[in-house]
Amino acid sequence: MDSSGRWAVHIDNRYLLLGRDIINAWGGSVGRIWGEKEHEVTLGYYFFNPKGIRLFNYGLREQAIQAGQTTYSYTYPRYILAGYWHNLINVRQWKVGVPIELGVGQAEIRQFALDGNTHGLPEAHYLLLPAQAGGYVEWKATRWVGFGLQTGYHWELRRHQAIRNLNGVYYRIRLMTYPALFRDFRNFVFKGRRLRSPFWPMK
Repeated sequence: MDSSGRWAVHIDNRYLLLGRDIINAWGGSVGRIWGEKEHEVTLGYYFFNPKGIRLFNYGLREQAIQAGQTTYSYTYPRYILAGYWHNLINVRQWKVGVPIELGVGQAEIRQFALDGNTHGLPEAHYLLLPAQAGGYVEWKATRWVGFGLQTGYHWELRRHQAIRNLNGVYYRIRLMTYPALFRDFRNFVFKGRRLRSPFWPMK
């Protein structure tokens, strides 16, 4: 790391607990890390995966059938999140921090016909203003890889009666790769240096 910090790329797989449902969201972010404690700012994009969409809209098709309707609607949330990760502890094998994220997004409602003739035509769009705050613990298992757990609460600052409540606990399990992994293999392949052990030296 130089004085200006370094870039990081994250592929995300987050889980949101809504009632009894665990909704899976996919996404990714780009971050900039700086300082001795490795504070980070991030910018990412997230959306519910197909299974998450089905759980989020569970029962709506059946309700339409029981009501004698010819169509039913599904909601598709997606949003952009900007985050700031303030780390309280950053030592050789552990990192503990407080991530805060704010964003903006959209919930698109698509209408489907029960006879299958209408293929998800857009019906309405609603503005989303998500906010997340929580805690983060990272175990730097080796110089090359580590594991992290992020958890907290997701708030929807702009509620819509037409959309299911998005407030709930979220969590995220992370697999980290560190710059030492790429640096060691670069030196091994291109400079002929001996490949260093990934394990931390004995104290």
